[in-house]
Amino acid sequence: AGTRLKGATLKLETYFKVRGKGNKIIKQGARCAAKIYIHGNNNTIIFKKGSYVANIPIHIRGDNHYIEIGENVTILNRLGWCDILCEGMNNKIIIGTGTSIQSAHINAQETDTMIRIGKNCMLSECIIIRTSDSHPIFSEKGRINPAKSVYIEDNVWISARAIILKGTIIHSNSVIGVGSIVSHDIPANAIAVGSPAKIKKEGIWWKSKL
Repeated sequence: AGTRLKGATLKLETYFKVRGKGNKIIKQGARCAAKIYIHGNNNTIIFKKGSYVANIPIHIRGDNHYIEIGENVTILNRLGWCDILCEGMNNKIIIGTGTSIQSAHINAQETDTMIRIGKNCMLSECIIIRTSDSHPIFSEKGRINPAKSVYIEDNVWISARAIILKGTIIHSNSVIGVGSIVSHDIPANAIAVGSPAKIKKEGIWWKSKL
């Protein structure tokens, strides 16, 4: 059976391809479907109560990764442009209660990195969030672009086509403008816009409904 969504019927399908040992996929009363691909050992994916995931590919490559889709989280797949990926070792992706995502590429790579998205965040379409550049760059002193975690605190609004790069912290109640590239910390209650993103206004707050 399909699910009605703004006049269209969205068919929910569940597909699993799992290779390895000790892997866990846990659905705690979630209303969701995903295409899950695991190649590795001792990985965990949890869909918490009330979460709704609409045919999102989830890829895990490597060992000891952890993905948590929090309570009442909604992840759609607008434009067919959405996936969640952990690759390497010991990476985590945690999406907090009440957050909604229209479409995003969420990628925790390398070793011991985390992407944490807080509660009640709102992510628009075609957003990229990454902990790694995917390819190492070296100087005579060694590697110069190590992987770093990304933290998005509660009640953050990220507009369409924004890119959130490794090592970034976006503090609570802030807004990231359309097409912005964020590579540094954004303070709480601020609007950041541009490439690279710059603070345009502070002391703001926002609501999801007019």
